[in-house]
Order: sequence, then C-alpha cells, then structure tokens
Amino acid sequence: MRDDNVTPTSESEDEKDIFDVHQEPHFGACLVIGGCGFLGQHIVKFLLNEPTVTSIAVLSRSPFTNRCNKVSYHIGDITKPDQVRHIFQQVKPKVIFNTASPHAYIDHEHVLDNFYVNVDGNRNLLEAAAEIGTVKAFVYTSSGPIVASRGGGYDHADETKETLAVSRKGDPYHVAKAIGDQITLEANGKHGFYTATIRPTALYGEGDFQMVEPVIRALEDGQTNIWMGYNDIDMDVVYVGHVAKAELLAARGLLLRHVSSSGPKIDGEAFNITDDEPCAPWTFFRKYWVLAGDKTPLSSIWMIPPTLVMTMAYFAEWFVWATTWGKMRPKMLKIERMEFVLLTRTYNISKARKILGFKPWEDQPHANQEEAVKASIEWYLGPDAHGPAKLPGMSYFPELPFQLISETGAKTKTGLPQTHYCVRNAQIMAMTHNTIFRALNSIYYQALKIVPGSQETVDFLTYCSIVFEFMHHHNLSEEHYYFPDIQKHTGNSELMQSNIQQHRKIDDAFETLQKYVELVPRDKYDGLKLRSLMDDFAPVYQEHMTAEINTILDLHDKIDSVSLRKIDKKMRDEAENYSDIFKAAPLYLGCQDRNFTVDGEKIHFPEVSFLAAYFVDLVLSHRHRGAWRFNPSTMHGTPRKPFEVVRPQRKNDTLSDWTSPGKKVRLDRAIFCVTIFTI
Repeated sequence: MRDDNVTPTSESEDEKDIFDVHQEPHFGACLVIGGCGFLGQHIVKFLLNEPTVTSIAVLSRSPFTNRCNKVSYHIGDITKPDQVRHIFQQVKPKVIFNTASPHAYIDHEHVLDNFYVNVDGNRNLLEAAAEIGTVKAFVYTSSGPIVASRGGGYDHADETKETLAVSRKGDPYHVAKAIGDQITLEANGKHGFYTATIRPTALYGEGDFQMVEPVIRALEDGQTNIWMGYNDIDMDVVYVGHVAKAELLAARGLLLRHVSSSGPKIDGEAFNITDDEPCAPWTFFRKYWVLAGDKTPLSSIWMIPPTLVMTMAYFAEWFVWATTWGKMRPKMLKIERMEFVLLTRTYNISKARKILGFKPWEDQPHANQEEAVKASIEWYLGPDAHGPAKLPGMSYFPELPFQLISETGAKTKTGLPQTHYCVRNAQIMAMTHNTIFRALNSIYYQALKIVPGSQETVDFLTYCSIVFEFMHHHNLSEEHYYFPDIQKHTGNSELMQSNIQQHRKIDDAFETLQKYVELVPRDKYDGLKLRSLMDDFAPVYQEHMTAEINTILDLHDKIDSVSLRKIDKKMRDEAENYSDIFKAAPLYLGCQDRNFTVDGEKIHFPEVSFLAAYFVDLVLSHRHRGAWRFNPSTMHGTPRKPFEVVRPQRKNDTLSDWTSPGKKVRLDRAIFCVTIFTI
C-alpha cells in the first residue's frame, strides 16, 4: 500500500527465482485471518508496505488489540460458516492468509479447539473461498513439528517427511495442524485458486507470549539453575518477521502462477521456515534470562538426566489429569515441551530459499538473531505486556506499609555463636512475620480495587478477618507459651516483659482495624477507610515485629540452645493444635515466597512437603476458596500478580468430523472415578 515505486531486484543466476519483473503479481484485496494475533499483526505490517495491495482486512474473534491504520477489522469466528461467508461477501478477498490457531499444549478440556479451528475452521475458509470466486491465493500457517512423532527426533527434516496427518498419532495440536496442512494442499487448483502452506518452527519476537512466558516464569520462580537434559541437542527457532515475509513470498508466487506457468512450482507445496541457526535450547533461553536480569552463574546449574525428566513429565501429566478430573495439564512439565528440549529437531529450509527466494534477516527490522531476541524480551517486559521481570525474592506487591525482614542481624551481631538455636529461631520468626507482612501488604494494595456490595467484597473482608485472626492467634501463642517458658527457664520474670508491653501498645489500633472488617456491611465498605486504619497501625506493629527478632538473638547468653529449641517447638505445636486448619493452612502457604532469602539464604519454610501443599490447595482451601484469591502467592510459594484475569473457557460438547462420525464423546464422572481407582 505504498505510494512509491518499487523495482524488484533480480536473483543470482544459479538460483531459480519465482519472480518475473515483467509480470509482477497484483495482490489486490487481502484478508488476514487472525490478523490481531502474534503472527497475524506482523503479516498486516508487511502488507502495508506492499505496493500492489489495494485493501487489507482482518477477521478475528476479538479484533481490539494490535490494530493498524488503513486496515478494516471484522469480528468473526471461522468455526461458524455463516460468519465466514458474510465477511467474505464484504471483503471479496483476492489473497487469504490463515494464521488462526489455538496455542499449543492447551489443557485437555480445550483440546478439541485445535480441531475446531485448524481443521473445521480452515475447511470453512476454503469452502467460502471457492464460493466467493474472487480468491486467487490461499496461504495456510502450518507448523514444522507436524512431522514429529512422540519420542522421535530428526536432523534437518525436509518437507517430504511424513506428517502426523497420516498416522494421526501425536499431540493434538500438531495432529490438527497436520490435517489442516493436508486439506489446504489438497484444495490447490480445484476452485480457481492456488494454495501453499508455511511450516514455521517455534516462533519468537515482538508480540510473543507463548514461548517467552514460560521462559520468564522459570526465571521468576528461581528455576534458571535447573536445566532439563544436558543441553547437548539442537533445536530450531524462527523470528516472527521471517514467517510473515515467507507468507507474502508464497502469496506472490501463487499469484504469479495465474499469469505465468514458468518458474518453479509453488502451488500445492509446503515450506519449512526457520532462522536457519540451530542451537542448544538452554543456550538460547539463557539469552532471555540474562537480558531480563538473571545473574545465575553457569557453575551453579543442575542438569537433570533426560530419562528422569521424561519420567517426571509423564507423572506430572497423569497427576494433574487425575486431580483435575481430566481437565488440566501441568504448567511446565508437559511431555511435548520436554521433548522440545531433549530431542534434536531441526528443519531444512533449502526449498524456501530456492523457490520462494527466502533469505533470513532480509527486509527485517533486526540484523541478526541476537538483536531479535533482545527486541522480543524488551517488548515482553514493557508496560504493555508483562512488565519488568520479578526476579526471585521480589514481590508483585509493593512492600507497603510493611517492609519484609531480609536480615535478622545474626551475621553481624558481636559475640553471637552461629550454632546457637537463637539464630535459627530468629530466622523462623522472621519468616513468620514476613508471612503476616505479605498478607497485610496484599490487603493494603488491593483494598482500593474492591467494589462495595459485590461478592468480591464479602470474600475480601473474609480474607481480612482470617489474616487478623491469625495475627491475634500468633500474639496469644507467644504470650501463653513462648514468653512465659523463656522467663521460667531463665528464672528472670522480667526478661520478655518489654515484648508483652509492645503487644499491649498495638492492641488499641489492632482492635479498631479488626472490628472494622468484621462489622462493616459489604455495601458500606470503604477501601480508603481500611487503608487509613492500616496506616495508623503499621508503624507500631512494624517496630514490634522487627524488635522481636533482635530480642530472640539476645537470648544466646541467657538460655542454652537445646532448651530454646524445645520452647520454640512447643509454641509452634500448640499454635497448630488450636488453629483452624481450614483457615491457617491456606493462609500460611499462600503468603510465602520460596525464593525469598533471609540472611542471604533460602530457607524452606514452612516445613511441609509438596504433597501436603497439594492437599491444602485441593482439599483444605475449598471451605474459604473465595478468600484465597487475595493471597499474594500460590499454595506452592510462587508470587502471583493481584487479580489475575482468567480467560473464559470455551465449552465443547461434541466432536467434529475429523473423529469417528456420529459417535458422541463424553466424560462420565463415575467411569472416571473407577479409572482412577484402578490406576
């Protein structure tokens, strides 16, 4: 759509080129399916610079992001034939680029979306293109790994390798992509238009969420020192701009076939597209981590043997499947994702080079892969996407009004024997106080986001009540067990009186705060009022909680280590005995950060197994489930963003034609229970 004249450049004589300067094809009206998505938006940008394009239209289910000027946007679902025909009648496209697809590795309950979109949706587009009569070129975005069978690797596979459309065995995403690829190529030349498919490998670049999100999540979870496998295989990746450029080259070739039969055959063909720079997976991902601020030295990296990795992946898949009634998949340990970093899977792009004239980094905004990766991570960590990476130990919630305790002073205190239990006791107390601080900071941060009168208000006030009850219980446990036992053992009845006096000092402000959340009607809730009460309470409470750590360290010359350990254990045991486990356990676990350091070291706190954490998450948390969304972390100690939006999930109740015709597939809960029992 440029106004300037562009003269095509000629290729070297030793390469067959599809372009003919005397018969440059005319793009005309172009329609980009999924043009607001990751790849689609880049195709639109390339089309805006194509001089023979007369109009650009985008069909999307949600065309409200990644929009460009001089482009028309249409709301539609390609799985609905009537909607597709309606938009085709409006646009009358000459060239169609189909980039629409669900993400790979989606949960089991949405697996059929792969086939609804990539098979049924693509078939609807091809049928509508045949009916409208204006279409001359149809380019389908396929996938390189449609040749990847379960557990199989390959080096520089070309387009002749058998796809999963033949065996129909493999992960559903790539099976669906393979079938979509097949029906596109089979439609070539049958209804007045030519077709081709582009097979990219793993995409990255500006606008990417699918690859970069788990990579940055691993950084934020403190897992950059754990590598799956030995990093001794090769993988291929591709910059999104390369795929967009290849799709336009394919479309140009298809249009040229209408005016000239000379040159290499492009219609009815598939083309692999990569950066053509195979590399070790963790070497590539580490570039993201370093650019995001990771400083993990290579000397501290643990490499998990591939056999163990796959065992873990299979177990994780089964465990999540079983505990979610067959609906969900693990976030990280997905079988296909692990195979991606454990098996060499590279692709030969010589066909695209020779026939399409594709050249990596030609006409791209970046000169090489290093620059493209940098641009990708800068976009993702920008304000319009993820925001700055939360490095281990950082929180999504500001440390307001309470500052977390990261140093007890044990390492700098003069005359303090580091082996005395008071050091460990002080660290445990600091972690307990940080548990309370995280909960209070979460309340303070989210107080203004609550809409009075809503169910959200009820859940939020319930959460506040549980937190304040926990704080009160903590103080009582100290006064009834910890302080008296220390004074009794040392024979000094005044030793802990200053701490008791601090408790009395905070009582008035705390009582006012507690009464407000327990008595205020939900339609009268005022976030500013709650914050004001917390501001009044915060200074004296912070002072007490910090001072108490120093008091514990000062016990090193007043009580022996073994006795202090017994007193501390007794207090914690008694506190657990008198706690409401349905409140205390989910709160305690949901206010941790497993990567937070105290005195420069990560401390496993609280001392519960991962199975116990799952039990709390799946069983104990249900009684007050609405309240736990305000926890600052998951039940496994992973900090989370406040008010994470959960995308509405599409309900599938029938299968499409790609499976056994006429057979209704359903999940019967009773049969599922029997299956689990049998396993």
